[in-house]
Amino acid sequence: MNDAPCTTQLLRSVQDALSLEDVEKQKQIAQFQSSARMKAVQEWWEKLQSQWAETEGELLREWIGFAFLGACVGYVERNLHPLHPEHQYIYKQIIRDVTDVFQTLHDQKIEYDPNYIKYQVYDYGVQCIYYLDWDLYMSKECY
Repeated sequence: MNDAPCTTQLLRSVQDALSLEDVEKQKQIAQFQSSARMKAVQEWWEKLQSQWAETEGELLREWIGFAFLGACVGYVERNLHPLHPEHQYIYKQIIRDVTDVFQTLHDQKIEYDPNYIKYQVYDYGVQCIYYLDWDLYMSKECY
C-alpha cells in the first residue's frame, strides 16, 4: 500500500470534516449499532488495542482508537480478518497517518470540531481497509 494516498486522503477528510452532515453520521452509527456483526467488531477492536496502547497523549490515543474501530468495521464489511498476516502492515500506517494529522493540527494551532475529527479518523480506518481489500485481493481478480 502506498503511504502517500492514505495520508493525503486522511488530510483531505479532516479538511472536509466541517462539510459533513450530521444525518449521514447518525445513519452510519445506527447501521453499525443495529448490526449483528457488532460483536465481531468489538472483539477485534479489543484484540488490536495493544497496537496503540503505548501511544503518548490521551487525545491522540483516542483518535487512533477511532481509526482502529473504523478499520474493524471495514474488515467486517469486506469479510476480511484483521489478524491475517498480510493485513498487519496497515496498523503502523494508520497510527503514523493519524499521528501526522494530529501533530499538524496542533503544531499549526488549527481549530477543529473534535466530534468531526473523531468521525473522520473512524472513516479513514474504514477506507484504509477498503483500499487494503482492493490492493491485496480485488485488483488481482479484476486484472
